[in-house]
Amino acid sequence: MSSKPPKSPMYLFVSGVNHKRAPVHVRERLTRTGDVMEDSVKQLMTACPVREAVILSTCNRFEVYGVTDDVAETPDFVRPFFTSHLGLDADSFRNHFYFLGNGNAVEHLLEVTSSLDSMVLGEAQILHQVKEAFRAAAARNATGKMLNKLFQKAFEVGKRVRAETAIGRNAVSVSYAGVELARKIFGSLEGKTAMVVGVGEMSQLTIGHLVDHGVRHVLVTNRTYQNAVNLAARHGGEAVEFERFPERLAEVDILISSTAASGYILRAEEVRRAMARRKQQPVLMVDIAVPRDIEPEVGNVSNVYLYNIDDLQNVVDHNVGEREQAALQARRIVQEGKTEFLEWLQSLQVVPVIEGLMARAEQIADDELAKAMARLSGLSEHDRNIVRAALRGTTHKMLHAPLKNLKRLSQESNAAQTLDLVRDLFELKPGQQAAAPEGVKG
Repeated sequence: MSSKPPKSPMYLFVSGVNHKRAPVHVRERLTRTGDVMEDSVKQLMTACPVREAVILSTCNRFEVYGVTDDVAETPDFVRPFFTSHLGLDADSFRNHFYFLGNGNAVEHLLEVTSSLDSMVLGEAQILHQVKEAFRAAAARNATGKMLNKLFQKAFEVGKRVRAETAIGRNAVSVSYAGVELARKIFGSLEGKTAMVVGVGEMSQLTIGHLVDHGVRHVLVTNRTYQNAVNLAARHGGEAVEFERFPERLAEVDILISSTAASGYILRAEEVRRAMARRKQQPVLMVDIAVPRDIEPEVGNVSNVYLYNIDDLQNVVDHNVGEREQAALQARRIVQEGKTEFLEWLQSLQVVPVIEGLMARAEQIADDELAKAMARLSGLSEHDRNIVRAALRGTTHKMLHAPLKNLKRLSQESNAAQTLDLVRDLFELKPGQQAAAPEGVKG
């Protein structure tokens, strides 16, 4: 019996960079979108020893998932290919690229689709991004049996994590926490009117969340009026002159304020007048400016819910803790998915042995049948077919139990040695193939 286990016919790997291994100025040099990346997958397969490939390129990661021939060491063809392809210096990326093989590669992808490997734990966009990357590769015939199975398992695990854990629930950013508070107060934001004071990054993020959750009308105000016009136009909103924004408060259900003012820009008396005009309908006011934009006394006005940056940060901190707890459950789901995929992967190594056994048995049966037919020349063709079918049926029935057990044994830790033993016992030759009987196909 051979002392070395046979080589795996395929080797699964992922190679790339992400936000954990490379700063943004490194990632952005590798990140390309659209047809540039989609077409690169075929160029990679032509230039490198890759049987299947999927390229995932987002703002926080650049990864190549591939299938190649069995390798003993890290294949270093992905990094130089893409740095050359994009006109970059390969050596400057050497310390940022990582390589994971087989089981580690499987676990990595499942963690990616479960958002366990994201910069923001539980973020929802990555699953869609992975699906799009896989779709692009499949459309170019760059995927096959291995990656098709792996990515389908990854999508299944990602959906399970979303459905069975709270990893994606509740806000983990200050800009979204304000929107979450609004949803708790109003139930639904459909048809609501919001005002955003200031046009900085926090205001831009918040207005996007508000619109995404159904806010009907957005008012934008800023000391520089044209900046308010520009931001309002991007969201189909209305710009309001800064000096006049207190006059419009009676229309507003949600107010988000984030300016660089050195003092209060909204006083309690102005809010009381607005509340009288809107007949005391509830208003949420979120002050995320430092120093604060809204006079603290506003929080004592009837039906006004006022929150500041510290309030929102407490919400975020609480939600982050909940997501981290959910991540423990998510990792258990990931491990289940990894085990299931690796069991399937391990079962593939038994297929050539099963095919070899069937081919060997059928060769013997055919040889013996030929000898018998030479002595039974008087048989009709119909009778010959009966004898031939009986001999084939006997062969298949004799092998059915051994092949079924062989498939079971292929899941054991010593599967390679078991398969080597079977090859030696039956003197199986490389390349022998035959159709396996029903119920034992890989």
